[in-house]
Amino acid sequence: MILRDYIEDLDLLVDDFEDIVEEIVQDHKGYFLFALKRRLLDKGLDGDLNFLGRYSETHKKAREKKGLQTTKITLRYTGEFFDNMYVLVDGYSVLLDSSAEKTDKLLTSYGDAILEMTEAETQKFIDTILEPELNKIISKLGT
Repeated sequence: MILRDYIEDLDLLVDDFEDIVEEIVQDHKGYFLFALKRRLLDKGLDGDLNFLGRYSETHKKAREKKGLQTTKITLRYTGEFFDNMYVLVDGYSVLLDSSAEKTDKLLTSYGDAILEMTEAETQKFIDTILEPELNKIISKLGT
C-alpha cells in the first residue's frame, strides 16, 4: 500500500463520514426499536430512566382481563403504539416516533422521553455496532 493511496482514501472517508454513519444507523435501526420496546415493557422506564408509574385500579382490572401485566405502566395495551413505532435517521440524528393515533396523548401524559434512547442504550449501539462497522471500513483503506 502506498501512503498516498491511504491518505486519499482517508480524505474520501472524512468527506463521506456523515453519509457512512447514516447508512450504518439505517441498516441497524431495528436495534433502536428493540431497545426502546424492551425497556418500556420490562422496566416501565422512559429514556431518562424515569419510572412511568403504576396503573390505576380501573386500568389494572381492564389489563388483568386481557392477561396483561399490571405492576407498571408499559404503554402497551392494544399494541397500536408499539406496532406503529418507527425510526427516522438523518445524518447523526435518530428520531423514534409512532404513527399511532394516541401518540400525542401519550407524549403529553408521559413526556417526550418515552420515545428516546437512554445514554446506556446509545453507548451500547456505538460500542457493539457503529464502531465495529467503522473499523471494518477503516481497515480496508488503501487496499
